[in-house]
Amino acid sequence: MASKEDGGTDAPPRSPEKTQTSKGEKLGDKKRDITYQLREKAQASQDAKSGREGLGIFLRNLQTIKDANPDGETDTLAKLQEELQAIKDARNEDRFLFIVVTFFLLDVVFFSVLPNISGPIALLALQLLILFPLAKRMGMQEMVEILNKILNRVTNHLDNKKK
Repeated sequence: MASKEDGGTDAPPRSPEKTQTSKGEKLGDKKRDITYQLREKAQASQDAKSGREGLGIFLRNLQTIKDANPDGETDTLAKLQEELQAIKDARNEDRFLFIVVTFFLLDVVFFSVLPNISGPIALLALQLLILFPLAKRMGMQEMVEILNKILNRVTNHLDNKKK
């Protein structure tokens, strides 16, 4: 045993069992604290108006869980990954809807300015050609199906006019 003069203490050394138990308790407390913080931050991210701010908070929380998860608690991790995917999908839907609304507003302006019908029809065809790959890229399956049906009807209508 080390003396106080050597920088040691007079306390007896701890047994390894007590050290492991206290480490386990500390790890459990740390996980509970992280879970509590994660719930608070998830609520804050839901309340946030900006999708980017919520996504940034969520990604930081996900990294915290990955770092503090040595035991392999995959349920929480899987749940967080599902939430992340839902947030990404919602952001892509918002972006796509913004683009569609912008196209609609531009159509209103151009349709009122263009004197004949051929200009607006060409503009609509161009917009459909832009929206179709954009919807595919953003993972909007319903919109891809709708746009595909519209393109098929337009091409069938044009083919029937040629005959």
